[in-house]
Amino acid sequence: MRFMPDRDAARGRAQGYVNEAQELAFPPAQQIAAAPKESQRALLLYCPEQSGWQIGTWIEERGCWVSTAVPEMRLEPTHWMEGPPDPNEA
Repeated sequence: MRFMPDRDAARGRAQGYVNEAQELAFPPAQQIAAAPKESQRALLLYCPEQSGWQIGTWIEERGCWVSTAVPEMRLEPTHWMEGPPDPNEA
């Protein structure tokens, strides 16, 4: 009789590998309180009031996050992530 690994256990291990790879490729979003507030540093910002993810920067003089596409638009983010690397630098 041949040994057959438990299919559910194998699936669980495989899903663990997939989850780990996804976290490396797409780290989880962090609370906005932990975001670096450096002028001119663009971040991915989750803004439920503005319908989802936006690219924005912190403007010290105004004391708020603003859209990089429309600098007059103030953002109200709840979470943030680093943007992807520049394809030319990768």
